[in-house]
Amino acid sequence: MIINVFKTRDQSAIEFGFPAHYHFNEPATTAWTCEVQISLPDGFEVAEAADGNSYVYSSTGEQHEIVEHFARISLVSASGIIPIEEVPA
Repeated sequence: MIINVFKTRDQSAIEFGFPAHYHFNEPATTAWTCEVQISLPDGFEVAEAADGNSYVYSSTGEQHEIVEHFARISLVSASGIIPIEEVPA
């Protein structure tokens, strides 16, 4: 499954090399934002949680967060880290 997310960096992330953040909705204020497409592994989907926010879920229902881990987009959960790919533009 290919999804669209917003990759953002604030001023301190740019200055100090901190990782990017990923959002399903475009944030109102950041120093840098671009929309990217990422490919989720088979069995993963995006769904809205009880709190009204969207998250990535595995086929077992485990919630995952999209993060930049050692300069690579990954899904992170209590079970571990799954590297994923950005779809080339």
